[in-house]
Formats: sequence, structure tokens, C-alpha cells
Amino acid sequence: MEFGLSTTTIAKTRLTSSMGMQWVLFTTLGCSLGSLIANAAARPMPDDLTHIVGWTVNGICVGAAQWVVLRHQLRAARWWVLGSAVSWLLGTVLFVPGGTFLYFVVALLTGRNPQFLSGPDNGVAVGLSIGFVQWLLLRRELTSAGWWVVATALAWTLFYIPPGAGPASFNAATVLGILSGSLTGIVLVWRIGKPRLSMPTVVEADRPAPSICPQCGSGPTGSFFCKNCGATLRPITSLVPPDASDFSTRRSAFRSG
Repeated sequence: MEFGLSTTTIAKTRLTSSMGMQWVLFTTLGCSLGSLIANAAARPMPDDLTHIVGWTVNGICVGAAQWVVLRHQLRAARWWVLGSAVSWLLGTVLFVPGGTFLYFVVALLTGRNPQFLSGPDNGVAVGLSIGFVQWLLLRRELTSAGWWVVATALAWTLFYIPPGAGPASFNAATVLGILSGSLTGIVLVWRIGKPRLSMPTVVEADRPAPSICPQCGSGPTGSFFCKNCGATLRPITSLVPPDASDFSTRRSAFRSG
């Protein structure tokens, strides 16, 4: 009995530079227009729900805009709008506690009051939250999908460096879209063309040898090598399964021989 290696491709697609530009454009549009829609949706809400509703609606808008680009590229796109809404909601929930925790850890390790982190610490918390949820969708289709979390966290950290930054303002949201779209777009262009492969599995390679050597025409063969010219007739392993029609033809020829 012979055995060969079979490799299954989970994701096989190419994201060209033009699609990368589309990603930046649609992410920016989603953030900027989303800020307007989110403000309108959150305005009549009670104060306790303003941020939650606003950020969730903004996440839906950004996710919907990004879905336009991803829908023909990744199977995870069907969950992208929902995932973006959940990630932005998680981001606003962890905005204060996550930033405070990071601020406290840095202060504890350095023994100083890290004033420079006031603002970026919240960006790190939000970026990690959004990046993590989206990573859950991408990890089965992109190799090294962890870079998505890094890119998202970096974009939000840079966004919150200026004092008083926030995605509620149209201009600020536009800047956020450009930062986030550019950094995550680099990860997409870099990794989406790298198909994620499953672990090789051993399958039976039932490939009968041809009755006549295709190299010198001698026969019958019935072995791995031609006794006349020494040509390889039936490899022990193969990374590419034989074509079904070729398989049937050679099996019939073997049986008739």
C-alpha cells in the first residue's frame, strides 16, 4: 500500500494594491460617515447609553464599509459587520478600565507617573479589543493574523496621542479611518496572498502503474520503475493528487494489462 501527502488550502486569494487602496478608502468613509450616523443615533439616548449606542453604531458603519471590500476575498466577511459592532462595543466598555490598568502597570514598572500615556493608554485598550475580536474572524483564513491585532492597536494608539481625540468628531474620525485603514490594509495586502494551509494528512495514493512505460514504450511494467529505461512510473508520495480522469484511464489500462 502506498501513501501520499495531501494539503488542503483554506484560503487562496490575492489582494492587489488597488484593493488595498479600496480598503483604506472604505475604512475612512465608514469612520467619517459613521461618526455622523452614530451622533444622530446616540443623541436622543439617555446619558448612560450615549457612548454605547454611538460606538456600536459607528462599528456597524465601519464594518459595513469594510465588508464591501472583503466580501469577495474572505469567507469571514459574512460575519464582519456583526464582529465590528461587537468589537467597537467591547472597545467602549474597556475604554476606561483598560486604559487605567495599562497606566497603572507602566507606573508600577517605571516608578514614575507616565503622563505621556494619558490618552494613548485608552487607544491601546480600544485597539486591542477591536483587533482581538476581528482576529477571531481572520485567524482561520490568514497566516500570522496576529499582526492584525498589532496594526489595529497601533492605529488607535496613534489616534489618541493628541489631547481630546475621539471618533465622535467627523474630522477626527476621518483621521482615524486613514490610520486604521492604512495600517490594517498593510496587513491585508501582506498576508491575504499567503494561503493558510492545513496540516498535511496521510491519504492512500492508489495510483496503479501504467501498463506501458510512457518514456520508452516498453511493457508490461507493473512496478515503480521501468526495467528497460529506469523511468519512474509510480511515485511513492505525491503532493498533488492525480487527476480523476487520468486515474481512471490508468486503472483501466492496468487491469486490462
